[in-house]
Amino acid sequence: MARTDYKAMLANRMEQDFSGWHAQQHVLEREVYRFLHTMKGTAGTIGLMELSGFCGKQLEFFAEDSTAVLPVESLNPLMETLKAFFTSEEPVLNETLSAELISAKESFVLVIDADAMFAASIKESLEEQGISVVIALDGKKGMELFFSLQPQMVILDRNLPDTDGFDIVTQIQEAAPNRFLPIAVISADDRIENQIRAMELGATDFIAKPLNMSFFVPYVHNRLRSEEAISKRTFYDELTGAGNEQVERDVRRHLNIVVVDDDALVRKLILKQFAGWKPEEFDVRIEEYADGASFVESKWYKPEENYMILLDGVMPKMDGLEVLNHLRSQYPHENIVISMLTSRSNESDIVLALKNGADDYIVKPFYAQEVVARVQRLTMRMFK
Repeated sequence: MARTDYKAMLANRMEQDFSGWHAQQHVLEREVYRFLHTMKGTAGTIGLMELSGFCGKQLEFFAEDSTAVLPVESLNPLMETLKAFFTSEEPVLNETLSAELISAKESFVLVIDADAMFAASIKESLEEQGISVVIALDGKKGMELFFSLQPQMVILDRNLPDTDGFDIVTQIQEAAPNRFLPIAVISADDRIENQIRAMELGATDFIAKPLNMSFFVPYVHNRLRSEEAISKRTFYDELTGAGNEQVERDVRRHLNIVVVDDDALVRKLILKQFAGWKPEEFDVRIEEYADGASFVESKWYKPEENYMILLDGVMPKMDGLEVLNHLRSQYPHENIVISMLTSRSNESDIVLALKNGADDYIVKPFYAQEVVARVQRLTMRMFK
């Protein structure tokens, strides 16, 4: 499909929405908000950054939960402005997934910290440097992600809501006693006794908050290079062991990638990128759902298989957080990784998603190639 086809598809869908508004003569304010929210994410995803930015600014003038009814004629200036974006020659993304991106050496860090915004700032800074980061807001979730995703480095706060950070260091050391894994304990309480305790338990470093990011990013790169060099000299993996665990691993050789998003264009872009991925280690199956309700009501789950679910945060019928709560209350955690796809990036949304069981979040607009590469890095670790 030519790159410009995505722009034409988005323009056609927009015109259909406008036709529906004109037919009704009135439209709910929250429907306009949802329309702009979707346009912002999709436009950015296909490379129409000016349109994405414009829609983001317009969201400030409409309320998501409003029950007000707006006359369509009052929206004419907005609709005309949006139409004008499609007469320009703004470049659209290259939809070909580069070999360099997909084959790049992965760097993967687990951050365990109850301060979602602090953890998110680390995630943003490191991912700008090509280092994937997954966040856990408590120790229980942190250990789940540690075992399922096998990070190359762990950064954890001394004080966690459900356990002592030092206990997490101990659990990690007990799980992988012979593996070199950089563990950085971070804390605002940098008393010498805390630093000594961290070293005694096996942490690699103790770093005081607030972090100096101009130092912290090179520091993480340094520790990851050390981990890579040492790992190359080892031929075993204490996290997975052998015997019965290996038999179970051989049985579970299927990965199901499930895309749940009400935006057909986003689904199409993501599925197109995944279509060419044929890993030797396992079989990949791809499914898509247009809304959360149809996904939840389907017979999608098989306990012997693994799942990577890309879940849109804002959908009709059943909100992404409702779907997330259902999944985490009804299904096991160990074979289901959930990443939220959302245009929202404020603190409350990130906290809600992570506290309700999301393993990761990707903020729209995003490039489909980057989403695919990120999913590949996460899921490949499930089969190590």
